[in-house]
Amino acid sequence: APQVPLSLAVATTHFRYNPPANRLLTTGNTSTGASFTYDAQGQTINKNGTPYSWDYEHRLISQGSDQYFYDGVGNRLKAIHNGITTKYIYDARGHLIAEADASNAITRYYIYGAGLLAMVKNNNVYTYHHNAIGSTVAITNNSKTIINAYSYTPYGQIVDQKETIPQPFKYVGKYGVMTEAHGLYYMRARYYDPSTGRFISEDPKGFEGGQVNLYAYVGGNPVIFVDPNGLTKLGDFGRGLGIILFTNVPRVDSAIEKRLVENYFIGNGDDFYLTPSETIRFRQNPGSTEFDFGIGHVSDPLASGLLDRYDFNAGNRKFYPEAATRIAGAIGPLLGGKDFNVYTALGK
Repeated sequence: APQVPLSLAVATTHFRYNPPANRLLTTGNTSTGASFTYDAQGQTINKNGTPYSWDYEHRLISQGSDQYFYDGVGNRLKAIHNGITTKYIYDARGHLIAEADASNAITRYYIYGAGLLAMVKNNNVYTYHHNAIGSTVAITNNSKTIINAYSYTPYGQIVDQKETIPQPFKYVGKYGVMTEAHGLYYMRARYYDPSTGRFISEDPKGFEGGQVNLYAYVGGNPVIFVDPNGLTKLGDFGRGLGIILFTNVPRVDSAIEKRLVENYFIGNGDDFYLTPSETIRFRQNPGSTEFDFGIGHVSDPLASGLLDRYDFNAGNRKFYPEAATRIAGAIGPLLGGKDFNVYTALGK
């Protein structure tokens, strides 16, 4: 990929938090900086005088004069910036495949393979070039000339950019993260602020998401991990990635549940086996007694991410990460993950 020069100045940044909720109040140097206020739900409602508004499903619906609109499952369908409307069209895997204007005329298309490959605008094809974590570092035209170039801090602030054709897929853009006009990143379930290295709202999964700090991005390690869906950090870029699509298990302890999620939802990378005593509770389609998430197939519609959720029942506890499953089901194959399996419990 083309090399983009990176030059960073040395600076000191100060952070101030409120003790009860660990919410960031100010950030910046001693003379200037950003200030934040929050609502009772932990959502940012003001940054440096710019108001933020949220709907009852905790989705950002306005930022200053900008407005955002969503469908019933959380996909952003439309954005209005400076009075200009952009509509978004997705495929079954959740990929943004086209943008349209207010009159529904297509303004550009996007092409995918192992992640975002190219953009088509005015019948011209522009190719994306990404770094190791999937951030766009350059875009070339048909003549292999670099027309856009970008460099970033580890947490996603744009250090420098040369942009002949404005486009949204910059930081972790290979996996669908979109840059917003006010500097936020749209990561599906939440919006992320690279100036603070934090999300602007709490993790929808709460502490089940594995973070003590509900605003934290990828556990403080953006060099190794990415979080394109705003819910779960993905590490090692899909080695051993998989998802439980159907599970209905009446008796599973929390340690097993934790292993299930860590190994095959987050994607730590190792094949997951139950112990013999645990295995007897399960059967693997079509009939194998081995419980190995690393092998097996499902039909194309499921593997394409059409399934909106998986159900994990553990006693009286239920774990229903619907949006995460839908989005991760789309992104798993792009990250090089293994084929998905469908599992059921004994007697089900």
